[in-house]
Amino acid sequence: MARAATSMMNQIGPLVKRAAIFLLPVLLGLAFIEFNLSRMPREFKSKIAYLERRLESVEVLFAGNSQAYFDVYPDATGVSGFNVASPWQTPVLDVQVLEYWRPRLPRLRAIVLCLSHFSWGTSLGGGDRASRNVLFRRDLGLWGDWRYVWQGLDPRSVSLMWVYGFVNVRRILFRGFRFDSEGAVRQDGGWRPSLKQKEISRQAGADRVKIHLEDYTDRMLARHEVLLVDSIRRWQAAGLKVAIVVPPTWKTYSEALPAYVVQRATAARERVLSQVSEPVPVIDDYAANGFSEDDFFDNDHLKSSAAGIWTSSVVARLQAMGTL
Repeated sequence: MARAATSMMNQIGPLVKRAAIFLLPVLLGLAFIEFNLSRMPREFKSKIAYLERRLESVEVLFAGNSQAYFDVYPDATGVSGFNVASPWQTPVLDVQVLEYWRPRLPRLRAIVLCLSHFSWGTSLGGGDRASRNVLFRRDLGLWGDWRYVWQGLDPRSVSLMWVYGFVNVRRILFRGFRFDSEGAVRQDGGWRPSLKQKEISRQAGADRVKIHLEDYTDRMLARHEVLLVDSIRRWQAAGLKVAIVVPPTWKTYSEALPAYVVQRATAARERVLSQVSEPVPVIDDYAANGFSEDDFFDNDHLKSSAAGIWTSSVVARLQAMGTL
């Protein structure tokens, strides 16, 4: 028995050594890539740096997903504001980001929640979208989307390689860890795309809607309701004004979004507002109020030239309502 065990160990030993010889360079290579990715400038980090410079002056925060990220340009208005929106930023993430910055902004007096209809029932979802949690954890120390708290040990939650994706990582390697973004973060937190325009069509709009509804559930909608009631009450108790805005989309998108999504979002919003301490004004520009196809970057994001106009319009209406 002892001889058999010794013989087996003698056979396994060389295999382990060969495996180690093979795996060590691979692991070192992955560590090298991850380290260099962490040192690269990225839009999320740039956005934080811009807001850090404005802590003493910001009076209004705008939160939301990519529609708010593209569409809200606070510097185009007469208020001192900042856009803390980012792609796939769900209401859960909105609240976490707002709560992170709120205590650090002594002049803050208003919060504008830019809530797309689909946002009420969505989460970050799986794959590359879930991996965006790593940005919130690395740069702000936040948990991110609560559906993925359990993924603390999952590569999607700790690795920047998952954030960029295989295609982008390969491109970055070939370019010596330089990443050419499709735009740039403005100093007011908004996103300025470098591309002129993406495809605007019924098919492209329907494809976009399909992506937005991949992780849409009634369960998340119910959770967001509870979260927003609690958060808005807390902000109002702290003396802050709160408003809800629905960003514009072009008809190729709005006509593709199922009616039940709009109906559920509207009903959820009304239930939330019926439970808060003070009235919350709502501006619903979902059906591209006053804009044409030429004003859109794609099916659900405005071009830079139109973003400033829309933000100014929103601010003017909120000022007329006494919110700003």
